[in-house]
Amino acid sequence: MKLENQVVSLELAKKLKELDFKQESLYYWAEDENFIVTKDKIENSQDWRDNYFIPAYTGAEFDEILPDILSRFCKDYYLSSYRYEGVSYCKYEDERGEDNIIKKSDTKVNAKAKMAIYLKENKII
Repeated sequence: MKLENQVVSLELAKKLKELDFKQESLYYWAEDENFIVTKDKIENSQDWRDNYFIPAYTGAEFDEILPDILSRFCKDYYLSSYRYEGVSYCKYEDERGEDNIIKKSDTKVNAKAKMAIYLKENKII
């Protein structure tokens, strides 16, 4: 699997940065060059200090960002993500399996990114 499919897209990474998510990740997009570098390659770079690099979160990093359980409207909703017929989903559902919030994308990590963006924009997290 390509690294580009294991990290959030550059477009969504920019939105996450704009929404002030933590700016720490294992991988980073080089903003103007459209390529991915590791954290250790950029820590001493002048460009690092100039905000040239944007965190390229992995699915595992989103597991740390997204809450496992959301309590809303006197109910608990549980996080799940899956892939079905070529589409990736990230959703919160109650104990009966009824959806509360659902986001979909081309990859699981992008679906999780869309969920994080939605939760932040709606002041849920």
